[in-house]
Amino acid sequence: MMTKQKQRWLSRAGALILACDALLLAGATARADSVAPTTRERAVDALFAEFDRADSPGVALGIYRNGEMVYARGYGRADLESDRPITPSTVFHVASVSKQFTAFSVALLASEGKVDLQADVRRYLPYVPDFGQVITPLDLIHHTSGLRNQWTLFVIGGQDMRNVLRQPQILNMVGRQRSLDFAPGTEVSYSNTGYTLLAEIVRAQSGRSLREFTQQRIFQPLGMEHTFFLDDVTQIIPGRALSYQKNPNGTGWRRALLNFENVGAT
Repeated sequence: MMTKQKQRWLSRAGALILACDALLLAGATARADSVAPTTRERAVDALFAEFDRADSPGVALGIYRNGEMVYARGYGRADLESDRPITPSTVFHVASVSKQFTAFSVALLASEGKVDLQADVRRYLPYVPDFGQVITPLDLIHHTSGLRNQWTLFVIGGQDMRNVLRQPQILNMVGRQRSLDFAPGTEVSYSNTGYTLLAEIVRAQSGRSLREFTQQRIFQPLGMEHTFFLDDVTQIIPGRALSYQKNPNGTGWRRALLNFENVGAT
């Protein structure tokens, strides 16, 4: 049986915008469309059968074997209003998968001696309050900082989560905190706030936004031409999937607005 967690993920997977680089699938798309599926491929298709329909958002799938693409397919719709299907080249927002690229960016700067992973983050971001205990970039990476999660703070502060959620708002909330949830390094608690701050460390130590830094140092060198950190919700992204969630009664779909204008955590 499919777990509720998997159901929630798949129901939103035809959703989101930042950038899977079409899984580098331009050539694989033609192959997937022109070659009859094998028994194994049909078995893979069966896993996504409930989303392979015209009235459902879905997923894009790419399978690599020994470094080569062996199967690529889209299931469901990228846009339920225009009936645009998901293909292997559909652009998705990849949500927290983004965090590994944020951490890698900080690791690149650390390898160049521009960031000390064991230093106080206040060396790079002096607006972070002095909590009387040192929070390091490594704490931010490992979710051991004790900083409160930014989404929780938005809700507690009465923010309508359908509004555009901006980087400066998060930094302002961090600067107004007076205590931590726990002493740094003593517990693990998933914190989007930490990755927003890591993005700001990249900005402070490289002189470039996280979007600029990752495009120049990671995505462009790898030929990932459609992958980037979205920092402007008004930007037009050709071929992207829209976001959906189940209606409260459990039947049908409704739009789930993608309103993130903050980077690092997403």
